[in-house]
Amino acid sequence: MAFFSTLAGMYGEHWRELLSGLWLALALVAASCGLGFLAALPISLGCSSESKWLRWPAQAFSVVFRGSPLYVQVFLVYFGLPAAMLELYGGNVGALRQSMWWPLLSSPFLLVLVAFTLNNAAYMAEDLRGGLQSVPRGLQEAALAQGMGYWLIQRRIVLPLAFRQALPALFNEVIFTFKATAIASTVTLLDLMGVGNRIFSRTYDVTAYIAIAVIYLIVVAIMARLFGQLERHLSRHLPGAS
Repeated sequence: MAFFSTLAGMYGEHWRELLSGLWLALALVAASCGLGFLAALPISLGCSSESKWLRWPAQAFSVVFRGSPLYVQVFLVYFGLPAAMLELYGGNVGALRQSMWWPLLSSPFLLVLVAFTLNNAAYMAEDLRGGLQSVPRGLQEAALAQGMGYWLIQRRIVLPLAFRQALPALFNEVIFTFKATAIASTVTLLDLMGVGNRIFSRTYDVTAYIAIAVIYLIVVAIMARLFGQLERHLSRHLPGAS
């Protein structure tokens, strides 16, 4: 009982900070998954293309961002991108501040968003590629026989079916991204983990980490439930669906 009382006191005293951290984490998830999905569409088509000029760059992108840790990618973008842009401007900080790139380079959230978006694009592209391969070839051949062009076939037949097949994997990627937002705290962002670190640095009370762990568990459970309901709703017309 003493433990639960301490945990309740942690929430009661720091709920504003915890809510702010949760909001930032959810904003990072929504933005990076949305932008990542949009980028994943052409990448998945490139990975499935018969043209090596489209397939090789798309596969290289996927290998690089799926084969390296997100933690490393965040640090490379957060520290490497500003350094590269400064080098591009000849070390002239004043000129860089006046450039169109400064709003991005001066925002920790946007820099982390770039890293998360690229990572999500690689993983979601692979999920969509698997969905594309599951689309029966006969459907595309029948559409060609009806006079439909390549892009029309992709838009009306292939991509909708591929998206449906990839839906569970895409939902898992959203959940993984939410849990991975804890990495953002390593580069000064006060997400949920960052808030927990700050509370602990003031109180030295390990209950702060238990409190944020409970929040992660609750949000992941809610996401899983919502995604499960959405998947069943989208599958209601399929044979055997209940």
